[in-house]
Amino acid sequence: MTVKHLSVDYNKVNERGTFSPGDTLSGKATVVTSKETKVQCFVVKAKGKAKVAWSEQKGQVTEAHNNKKEYFYFEHIILQDKNKGDGSEIIAPGRNVFPFTFEIPNTCVYMD
Repeated sequence: MTVKHLSVDYNKVNERGTFSPGDTLSGKATVVTSKETKVQCFVVKAKGKAKVAWSEQKGQVTEAHNNKKEYFYFEHIILQDKNKGDGSEIIAPGRNVFPFTFEIPNTCVYMD
């Protein structure tokens, strides 16, 4: 394989490693390749969501409930070829580090 290692690390803004709306999320994507590698797109995606499930006993019947809420979804393009699909972007052989930074939005999206 051409890609020998791929990792994404982020910088914590507090001891718990949690983020809130308006916080800045920054970090780095590291790619180690064995040879020059052509890419069409290299993207870091971040999403914040919550899921909950609970049950209620009503006499002999147990009612199951669940819900989910998406707080944010963000894509940060690190590399993207200029001619859509021709693989014109190059990742050099060896260790490549790509920093990223974005702000977590103050709005949230509700999912049903």
